[in-house]
Amino acid sequence: MRKIMYTAVLMASAIMLQAQTQQTRNLNQKKAEKNTAAASQDLSRESSTDVKNWQSDYHTALASLKAAERHLRANRLSEIEKLTLEADQLILPLIDSHPQNSEIRLLKAYSHILRMAVNPAEKYVTEGRLARQILYGAQHIDPQNPRFDLMRAQLEYYYLKDKNTDKNIRYLFERAAENLKKYKPATPQHPTWGLEDTSYYLSIIK
Repeated sequence: MRKIMYTAVLMASAIMLQAQTQQTRNLNQKKAEKNTAAASQDLSRESSTDVKNWQSDYHTALASLKAAERHLRANRLSEIEKLTLEADQLILPLIDSHPQNSEIRLLKAYSHILRMAVNPAEKYVTEGRLARQILYGAQHIDPQNPRFDLMRAQLEYYYLKDKNTDKNIRYLFERAAENLKKYKPATPQHPTWGLEDTSYYLSIIK
C-alpha cells in the first residue's frame, strides 16, 4: 500500500513539475515576443528619426547643387565653385554621420562633377576622378539607386561631350531615365529627383 501511495505522490509531483515547466516556457515566449515587438518599434522610430536627421541638410545642399547646375547650363561659370563648396560644407558632416547613406555620397559626386564641368580637360584628373571613385566605389551601398546611373551619365557627358561620343552618352541617359521611372524609394521621405534631369540632357543630345 505504501508503495502504491509513494508511486502516486511521484506521479503527482511529476505532473505538477511538467505544468510549471510549461507555464514558465509560455511566460518566456511571451516575454521574447514582447521584446521583439519593442525592438521592432524602436528600429522603426530610429529609422524615421534618422531620415529626419539628414533630410534637412541634404535638401539644402541639393538646392545649392541644382543652382550650380543651372548656372552651368546657362554657361555662367563664375558661381559654380562657390555654390558647390557651400553644398560640401553640409555634405561632408553628413557622410561622417551616415557613412552607409548612398544618397548623401551621391551628392558629393554631383559636387565634383559640377566643378569638373567648368573645365573638363584640366579638372578631370582631380574632380572627375574623385566623382568616379564615389560613383563606382559607393554604389554597392545601394546598387538599385538610379541616381547613380544619372550621375555617371553626367560625368561622361561633361568629360566627353566634345569628343564625338553623343550616341554612347545618350544611351547612358536613356538607361538612367528608364531606371528612375521604375524606382521606388525606401520611404516617402527619401529622394526621388533625377527624371527631369535625364529629360533635359536627352533633349540636347542629338
